[in-house]
Amino acid sequence: IPSSQIDSRDVTLVYLQKEKDSIIYKEVKSNQNIIQFDYKDFDNLSFVGYISDLRFIKIDSLPEKLLVNRTYFAIDSEVSTNNTLIELVK
Repeated sequence: IPSSQIDSRDVTLVYLQKEKDSIIYKEVKSNQNIIQFDYKDFDNLSFVGYISDLRFIKIDSLPEKLLVNRTYFAIDSEVSTNNTLIELVK
């Protein structure tokens, strides 16, 4: 898709973070290819999350409408994945 046709882009990183005695979802939004975020490794908890990349594309034949291209990437720090968020991405 040519960048001239992309109206806007929303990139979201969602990951699990341990805080005190709980594990919570953290969310970082961006419109760039690089996402910077704070992650604190407690008790060697493996990193688990996903990236959602939504691109809103202009359609020449329908100027008042946008097409949404959705891409999801499951990410984790394990050699063999056990990403609990994969079902969420489906």
